[in-house]
Amino acid sequence: MYKLLIALLALQILALTAGKDALADPTAQVIVSPDGALRAIIIPVDRNAGFIGSESRVEIRKSDRELLSAASYASSDGEHGLGVMKGQWTPDSQFFVYNTSSSGGHQPYHSPTFFYSRRSNRIRNIEELTHSMVLDQSPFEIVAPHSVTVVCIAKYDGSLDGVMILANLETGAVSTLSMTKYPAR
Repeated sequence: MYKLLIALLALQILALTAGKDALADPTAQVIVSPDGALRAIIIPVDRNAGFIGSESRVEIRKSDRELLSAASYASSDGEHGLGVMKGQWTPDSQFFVYNTSSSGGHQPYHSPTFFYSRRSNRIRNIEELTHSMVLDQSPFEIVAPHSVTVVCIAKYDGSLDGVMILANLETGAVSTLSMTKYPAR
């Protein structure tokens, strides 16, 4: 009986230490989907850990902590990766959208924006849909139930001309909403 109790205690300790994950990181940001079934976890992974814009890892997990998908934006030197600036679920809980910024200040006008699709269990760059670079002058906005607006570069000729694009994350359909002119940096 004594050996059985020790074995059970050892198994419990092993289970507790093996279960450590991003949710145990005090600097991680957890964003729960509207339906409560999924969690997007943004984990700072560089020397500026805990600061907005520090290089990040994004994990999508079920509420029981099972890892569904992950993407790391860390670089070996801490200056060539990406840090998550903002993350948000669509109201229908089918997509998690987040934008990033360069940790080293490279291409300060560029804001790579990614989305996780629940149906495909995949993280993709929204530029795959827009076929254009996303600018940082205007952060993304969610449009119910599963679309997002971003400002993309239209051309570069000493000034940034942007176009606001609406992308339906479910169908991949993209439409132009308006043109915007930005001053040269």
